[in-house]
Amino acid sequence: MINKKILSAALLILLVPVISCSKKGVDEDGAEKLVADLPEVKAFIAGMDASGDDVTAIILMDDEGEGPSPDYMMFTVAESHPSHVVTWQRFFVNRKDSSIMVADIIGGGFLTLGEWRRKYAADIKAIEEMSKGNR
Repeated sequence: MINKKILSAALLILLVPVISCSKKGVDEDGAEKLVADLPEVKAFIAGMDASGDDVTAIILMDDEGEGPSPDYMMFTVAESHPSHVVTWQRFFVNRKDSSIMVADIIGGGFLTLGEWRRKYAADIKAIEEMSKGNR
């Protein structure tokens, strides 16, 4: 006969990694927070704030764009000038698992967040330097 306490402990040990590794879905507010909390986006916003110009950084949810699939919500991170808006980057957050894709504005298509960070490391570093006031 199997000891119920041992069986329960064994099941708990097996299930905890599965539960802790599964990503949860996200709503629009949660998705916007995920984008706003990215270190690169924080650096971009800080850079706009440090510029001293009449420019602010904005994050807009955009229903118009085509994402990697219908499961993704698109967020545009941009510079807002008094007369116009300039897109810096477009991020796509998956409603089901909170994964983030990035529009490859130069190369076309979509990149995972890790691919984008590797491909555009120099550009990202320049944004980080700008946020520190090093222009």
